[in-house]
Amino acid sequence: MDIFLETVDELHEVARSHEDPAFDEVLYHRDPSGICITGMAYEDEQTYVVTFRGSAQQGTIYRATPFIGVVETAGKRFAALVDAPFSLPAGNPAGGEALQGALYPALLATHVEPAGHHVIADFEAPDTERFYSNYKPSMLTPRVRVTGEVKDVAKHVHELTENEFWVGHVAGFAVVFEENPPAHAAIDAVAVCATPFWDEA
Repeated sequence: MDIFLETVDELHEVARSHEDPAFDEVLYHRDPSGICITGMAYEDEQTYVVTFRGSAQQGTIYRATPFIGVVETAGKRFAALVDAPFSLPAGNPAGGEALQGALYPALLATHVEPAGHHVIADFEAPDTERFYSNYKPSMLTPRVRVTGEVKDVAKHVHELTENEFWVGHVAGFAVVFEENPPAHAAIDAVAVCATPFWDEA
């Protein structure tokens, strides 16, 4: 979401740095609004991951690609962009280690459609399920689709950019919206996950 990072210089002014052998530079900033940004640079490539630090959930996560982890929590399994992917054990659908403990999963809404009040709460991560059948990490994406009642909506202000955003809960997940959402919705989103790494680093 571009509303949380208007210029890279802004991030350099407020972020803390972390050294990791996989990257030339790692920056991290946690905004009082709950939005967190991790910047990771290698040679001429820069990747910025936005996460939202809401309520913790117990779960497991392992690294499937350089920036994507596979999360299992509350009976759901999905790929997510991670705030500290370099800290995760590598794994795959066939096995391997996984980090277990408190995680902060959230969804960043990319497209929202109003739905009737009769809509049933549902969560789908089709690309993740395909990954578990074909074992091809190159096809793994953090795209998900969630439907249901949008509960406990609250407006927030991102302190760094002064932009407004809204957070609600759908099907058990915190969802970040750029606009005030409808009461019931069908939502395309990008799954993200904050980890305890930056609390301890």
